[in-house]
Amino acid sequence: MILLICFYLGVADALVVANIMIVATSVYLGMGYWVFEQMLAYSLIIFLYFSLMRFKALGKLGGQIMISFFVGMFYGFLISLFEVFLFRMGSFLAYYVQGVSFDVMHGIGNVIFMMLLKKPFEFFNRYFLRFKRK
Repeated sequence: MILLICFYLGVADALVVANIMIVATSVYLGMGYWVFEQMLAYSLIIFLYFSLMRFKALGKLGGQIMISFFVGMFYGFLISLFEVFLFRMGSFLAYYVQGVSFDVMHGIGNVIFMMLLKKPFEFFNRYFLRFKRK
């Protein structure tokens, strides 16, 4: 959903929604040091996605699906990198490989949500946001 917000509404809106979402879920599920890691990871992913938006293939559903899977994997990579740095673990590779199966499931979940939400976002953008621009 954050990727679609970035695509249709812009980086600022995506950053605001992502950070509010992280804080809200952290208030409900519990706060910890990982909240800042998540905020940093989401922000980096949003900026990466925004820089990739200039490619025409990204606007098509196939491109969106590929990048959404990649983003799920990249999120896991970033969080693992932050954790290894924070706790000064001996081997990044050993820590990361243990979480790859979760990252793959995260990527597949992103793909499913992208396929479900792309058309409603296009509809919303086409019929409702045109009034905001005028």
